[in-house]
Amino acid sequence: MHRSSRMLILAAAVPLTALTACSDATSTNRVPLSFSFATKSLNASPSVGTGLSYSRDLVVGTAGDLVLKSAQVVVDGIELSHTDGALCNGTGDFQCEDVDQTPQIVDVPLTTGVKTQLTVPVAEGTYQRLDAHIGLQENGENGTVSAFVTAHPEFQTNSIIVKGTYKGKDFTYASPVNTDLELHFNPPVTVTTASKNITVDVDVASWFKDASGAALDPSDPANAAVISANIRKSFGAFGDDNEDGKSDN
Repeated sequence: MHRSSRMLILAAAVPLTALTACSDATSTNRVPLSFSFATKSLNASPSVGTGLSYSRDLVVGTAGDLVLKSAQVVVDGIELSHTDGALCNGTGDFQCEDVDQTPQIVDVPLTTGVKTQLTVPVAEGTYQRLDAHIGLQENGENGTVSAFVTAHPEFQTNSIIVKGTYKGKDFTYASPVNTDLELHFNPPVTVTTASKNITVDVDVASWFKDASGAALDPSDPANAAVISANIRKSFGAFGDDNEDGKSDN
């Protein structure tokens, strides 16, 4: 499966299947690797709640017209690559490490901090890239996908759902975005016997901004193409063992 763009991680919405490595990984020793999510929102800030606390909402744009309350993305086909050459394609290439192929709902956090959402055993070694896919889930022969859609009918025709308010009016942005993700690690991530963590940061605020940084109305069909393009380029990933939302190097 081809990958392009940038990346994410996950609050598992369906049970994870047995995890298997592609053939000839750099090591047969498997160690735990956690995946976390963080929000990288330039020129955006959490909205202030009552007292000294912050709400879970994310204010977008200098005028504060747009407030995001939740953002969910459906991801499948997650793999790690030992090289920066040929892409993982699900055929068992030696450079690829299968993480999980089942569809997952990623609840992207909208506040500061890092949220660990998945931990899986992977082969020791050095990884250059994380590949994944965002897209609609179709019925499969083994019933896995149809079970997912049955459990989450709101994602039968959508791969991304965002809720919030625009100029005080509630909105739901739902889109069948279909894209392959190719997240390059710089520097590469080395997984050893010590537990490791990869953080995927998502610039959620950038999804709904125009070139000047002003907030876009998610409900306006005229903005759909710009929003889809912004989503595809908003992901990044890096090694983050201390889970502070910053690259270890």
